[in-house]
Amino acid sequence: MKKNLATGIIIAIILIIIPCYAVYADLVVDLPETGLKSYGNIIYEDENGTVQLYAEDIAFLHEEIMSIPDDIFDAGIYSHVHEWTYIDVNEKTHTRSCEKCGSLHNITNEHKPIKSENCSLEYQTIYDGYLCTCKCGYTWKIEQSHNLIYSVVNETNHKVTCALAGTGFCEGMEPYDEEHTLIKSPESNDTHVIKCDKCFFEKKDECNFIKESVDEITGEKRLLCECGNYIVEQDLEPDPGDDNSVSANNLIIPYESED
Repeated sequence: MKKNLATGIIIAIILIIIPCYAVYADLVVDLPETGLKSYGNIIYEDENGTVQLYAEDIAFLHEEIMSIPDDIFDAGIYSHVHEWTYIDVNEKTHTRSCEKCGSLHNITNEHKPIKSENCSLEYQTIYDGYLCTCKCGYTWKIEQSHNLIYSVVNETNHKVTCALAGTGFCEGMEPYDEEHTLIKSPESNDTHVIKCDKCFFEKKDECNFIKESVDEITGEKRLLCECGNYIVEQDLEPDPGDDNSVSANNLIIPYESED
């Protein structure tokens, strides 16, 4: 029956194609290596204008049609209510199956959450996460957001990774380098500590008093460092020992530790 059906389909296709020959006249494609012209289908015209059908094309078409399951032509497949069950459930995928459709029409898909709820993740410590549930019933946990770790690379950069990378909780994050976010704070009268507010990078440096400022209350002229230390500029005064010379002193404001 299947063979007769396939043969009937091929004959019907040929009967439909040949009358359409004239319709494809504007779509002629020359095939110089064969001396033929193609009209966008399995019809070819040789140099004498004779229309031909390649047997290889017919054989290929027949083979493809023969591979179609018999029940594909059964209208019942497309008219019943599917009764889905899920089989072959694993960490990545599940297979959806309908008994009335038959196993040839099973569909395998990746899990997708249809609902999620807050939960806790336990891995060396406790993290916030979501409990996800797929329509097949499979459940898994993921982090609510990447739990970032910063490690020093050099004086300029640190590396950013996820604390849960490599576990089933992290959906995947590529480590990357970024510049330090530096903060300067006074350590003494003329030195400060430079720290990154994300990683453990730290170094000490001398203050650089270069920014000029005037105190709005006292009117003092100051030179500021980025860390907050400052010195007060003293007005130039004549040197008592030399009427022709002047000297000036900058008063360094003592640093007081909060400790």
